[in-house]
Amino acid sequence: MRMIMDLQLDNGEVITVIGNAENKIQLKSFAVNNCHKLFADPKCHVTMNSEILHLERWSKERHLAVQNGYRLYNVSFIYNDLVQSLQIRSAGTKSAYNQIKINYGLEYDFFAMLYEVGQTNVKRKKSSLELSTSVVNEGCSTNNTSRIDNILSEAVKKLETSGGLGEYAADIPLLIGMIRSYFKGTYREVPVSTIIGVTAAVIYFISPVDVIPDVIPVLGQVDDIAVLTWTLKQAHNDIKRYEEFVNNENDVVIDA
Repeated sequence: MRMIMDLQLDNGEVITVIGNAENKIQLKSFAVNNCHKLFADPKCHVTMNSEILHLERWSKERHLAVQNGYRLYNVSFIYNDLVQSLQIRSAGTKSAYNQIKINYGLEYDFFAMLYEVGQTNVKRKKSSLELSTSVVNEGCSTNNTSRIDNILSEAVKKLETSGGLGEYAADIPLLIGMIRSYFKGTYREVPVSTIIGVTAAVIYFISPVDVIPDVIPVLGQVDDIAVLTWTLKQAHNDIKRYEEFVNNENDVVIDA
């Protein structure tokens, strides 16, 4: 499977690794074994002790989208056992990878390492899915809803001054109710993956500057409303089933 991984270097900066691997250890090992021939500059070299800051599976079925941008990357990649190096401007690492594939007419995926020029010990964004998984696991295992209640309260406050949800705006109270009911254990007729996904979208909505919106396939920064709208659309059927449950339960209170 194709995977994308962000690794923190010894100097605190970040290098991105993209390639086909069975797991994160295999991909990281390939980066360690090849970084010396891909980058002469030792500041771009990784070790097995390099911290994994972000990891995700990147579906090969997704369209080769390219977004123009001004971020400058040093890129080295291996294709047909040949090493090529270049500098490229793009909106993000995925877009840069796709741009190379299109410009070079490459038929197959390739192993690449991308280092953004001009980093100054950048504080890497956290993964919205990782944060959401932590919140859901902690809350459901301890029956403590304080953390999710704070997140939902912040979302409600922001939604009061936000627009753009269109037809899905009516789903917001139900979405909040569904999340709360799941945490309280009063409604579990929804996959935990859905709860994690919608919670991740809410986390990104309230703090888009601080987290990666990896709940959806993205390239670069994505509008917080767009992420929430996309997630509401994906979870629409689950939300409607929850609405039926609410209509049949007199003691269920939905608030926003």
